[in-house]
Amino acid sequence: MFFFFFKQKTAYEISACLVGSEMCIRDRSKYIEMRILSRFRKFLDAMKDQKLNREFVGVDRFGNKYYQYYSHYGLPTRREIEPVQKKRAKFFKDTAFHFWMNSTDQLPPTENQLREYYRLEEERKKNAIEWDKREEELDRIYYEKRKLIDQTWEKPSTDEKFEPKGWIPQKKNSKQRE
Repeated sequence: MFFFFFKQKTAYEISACLVGSEMCIRDRSKYIEMRILSRFRKFLDAMKDQKLNREFVGVDRFGNKYYQYYSHYGLPTRREIEPVQKKRAKFFKDTAFHFWMNSTDQLPPTENQLREYYRLEEERKKNAIEWDKREEELDRIYYEKRKLIDQTWEKPSTDEKFEPKGWIPQKKNSKQRE
């Protein structure tokens, strides 16, 4: 005959399990709500785009949306940015879309082009920071040397005052020139 003894759970362990399961249920419902809302927003955006006769082109790293508008004949007319923060008077424009916005490029940048552009921009920032640090170090060295030179060339302090009117240059002999 075998006997199995099971440990009885304490009230704390039972409540922790219930809280954990309740949290999962609560989080799952919020997740489902968010998915439904995001789909509804996408649907509303698509309807707005159709109404305004525009095409969504892309999003920059700040979250601004870029659109291409078309005429009733299907020809592209203008390009526009919809900023994330609509209430701000001045918003951040991404330079990756600059050439497309100014009609220099006919096609907007692709996702791969944007990733490459942002990678190169990060490299440029790192290089600029390194350059600034080197320049600061060179400036510090220069000013230290300059300070030493200035200290060696300081005017000796004398009790006599120098007056330009009282000084007369000496005449050179013609023999000294030859």
